[in-house]
Amino acid sequence: MKLQKLIHLLFATLISVVIVAAGNASAQERPPEAIQIQTAGLGDDEIIVETYDGNGELVSTEIHQISYDEFVAFSQGNGGSSSASGCRKVTVRNEKETLLGFTAYWFNTWTQWCWNRANRTIDNVRTGWYLEDVDQFQVWQGLIVDSRYYFYWQSGYPTSGYYHEKQGHFKNCFTDTYCIADSYPRNQLWSHSDGTWRWRTSD
Repeated sequence: MKLQKLIHLLFATLISVVIVAAGNASAQERPPEAIQIQTAGLGDDEIIVETYDGNGELVSTEIHQISYDEFVAFSQGNGGSSSASGCRKVTVRNEKETLLGFTAYWFNTWTQWCWNRANRTIDNVRTGWYLEDVDQFQVWQGLIVDSRYYFYWQSGYPTSGYYHEKQGHFKNCFTDTYCIADSYPRNQLWSHSDGTWRWRTSD
């Protein structure tokens, strides 16, 4: 942690020098392109699956880690196995990394639902989101997308699927007035009436 803060301090000092130099240039000039890739790194995402019994007691917790390919702008997949009924909470954790390889932030969203495969229905849906390990140079700007609704996962059954999407906005800033980049983490989850799901993250 001390090493990370020291590197951040050194890098912030370097940025300050660049800002002073840029201030001596004409007002039409943009900051050097090298600075603008400070938060271009993609991190490793996680899917957390919590399964509950009929009394609402937690039965199991599974954590699945998904590593980005260096040049892939999103991650996606399917989860769960079909079952007659049950309740489940799935948390999608979307990590952003700095150019130096440290965590810039975690953008996390979750969906909890119960299902009945025979009736092809989903009910008792709850959703939420939270931020975690936000770096001092990342400034939260708020949610820009918040979509939650039932959909026809099975033809003729309007509550056989549930869709939950959230997208946030961060600015990478080194002073109150000097920001070098924006990022827009996006998490999506499609919940199904047989207990399975599909997820996708992008940044």
